[in-house]
Amino acid sequence: MKSSSTAVSRLKAPILHRKNSLHDKTQRGADAGDAFITVIATCQANGVNPFDYMLAVVKNAEAAGQDPGKWTPWNDPRNQDPAEPSPATPA
Repeated sequence: MKSSSTAVSRLKAPILHRKNSLHDKTQRGADAGDAFITVIATCQANGVNPFDYMLAVVKNAEAAGQDPGKWTPWNDPRNQDPAEPSPATPA
């Protein structure tokens, strides 16, 4: 039963966003909102603070652009143990 309640709680924000996006003035605005809600939901699912994550990506835009795989919420370099290799880094 736990997995069902987890799934329901993870769907609440995207469903609320979908309802609210009916009032977006342009397709570009709707697309931006979709991108943000996707990042926020992914961060929350991986136990990462969405604001801190997006701020770190913006502050490290060059590094994130060079190796985006290392900057996904589940591979967030700030959450890696320096003694363990990153999942995105081949051992």
